[in-house]
Amino acid sequence: MTELLRLVRLNSIHSTDVDRSKWAPAQYANTLIHHHPTNALQAKFSMEFCMAIILVDGTADLTKFTDAVRDPDDVQAMINRVRFLC
Repeated sequence: MTELLRLVRLNSIHSTDVDRSKWAPAQYANTLIHHHPTNALQAKFSMEFCMAIILVDGTADLTKFTDAVRDPDDVQAMINRVRFLC
């Protein structure tokens, strides 16, 4: 997340610039288990949500882990473009 945030800020990347994103940190496979979170708690354990919210909103602070933030169409669309591979 830190590296993505650095790249977003350094290169002024917007969610509309990203067709697909793939991540493969195998050490998190047992923790980040919610690939399509349905609520805020699941979003906390979703690499897809974390990457999506950084790309959509430019941050992933604690205010982003709410049902209201998780639900908008742009966030859901970005979640569908992120692949967390283990």
